Amino acid sequence: MVVPVRAFGSVALKSCLERHPFVAIESFDEQALKRMDFTTNRQRHVYQGNPTVGLYGLTELMDNNPLVCADEASVTGAAASLVMIALGPLAKAELISSMPAIALNFGPATDEIDTALAGEGWDGGSVVATEDGDPDVFIAECICEIRVPDSIKDIDALYDECFGRSFFVRTGPAPASGEAYASYALDVEDHGEGTALAKVTASAFREGKCGAGGLVHMFNVMCGFEESLGVA
Repeated sequence: MVVPVRAFGSVALKSCLERHPFVAIESFDEQALKRMDFTTNRQRHVYQGNPTVGLYGLTELMDNNPLVCADEASVTGAAASLVMIALGPLAKAELISSMPAIALNFGPATDEIDTALAGEGWDGGSVVATEDGDPDVFIAECICEIRVPDSIKDIDALYDECFGRSFFVRTGPAPASGEAYASYALDVEDHGEGTALAKVTASAFREGKCGAGGLVHMFNVMCGFEESLGVA
């Protein structure tokens, strides 16, 4: 199946689509807003950074079945994507017990963070600090107090359950410029009595998981394609 696509976004998005074996680009407009309009058996839409869409979130934390059937969906923007990699598993498991402190090495697009966290179960807000600059690799450093279910090891297992089978999110050092995947580093400091301090750093190339790659990944899921097509 070849899918006709009208795309809006960066040159990197166009490059992803040009190497995708099942995409026919009908038109492309270079602009800051990333969006793809495409036709399977009907007209459909996938956005990046549009929390007003009903199906919105980090692809790895979402149920694939509604995405396959959806007429429209949106993956999180750059800042929210990194924060959801760092804190999404904790929010999903309802383990966050204090307002997260988040430091980004870029800015200023942080409006989605609290909306994305609330979508996974944490509606207590966050404190976000940003830096000036435009780095190739975006980094989010996140700290919050958490409840520990039974053992600190359960926290590692929680992240592995969310990301262990994902091509695009993995544990380890920050990816290099140009890499498609994002990475996270988890450090949990046990405070005893069922509480701990979680320090999680997530990083990604600006046009990988944080940008064009993240958008094409969700498009692939919606179409039922192999998730890495056009991205890896």
